Amino acid sequence: MQPQGVTNDATRTLTQRDFARLVDWLLQNGNPVVKLRTLRELVDAPTASDIRKAKAELLAFPYVPKWLGLFDANSRGVHATPGDVGQHPC
Repeated sequence: MQPQGVTNDATRTLTQRDFARLVDWLLQNGNPVVKLRTLRELVDAPTASDIRKAKAELLAFPYVPKWLGLFDANSRGVHATPGDVGQHPC
């Protein structure tokens, strides 16, 4: 049991204002992967133009062609070489 007045950060509930600030921060500071996922998963009603813009930024992200190159169209699986594992920034 915690002493009165002490907040447990692990169980703290975000206020709507804090949540909105977090979403804004993710959209402003996240890489293209984070931005698109934030729009799709955390924003209540993203506009179609925001989604299109985020997808375009994602496709222009330098790591995407390499990631897509790991997919094998015939087996529909991902094939990574041992050196590829963990080599991306996100």
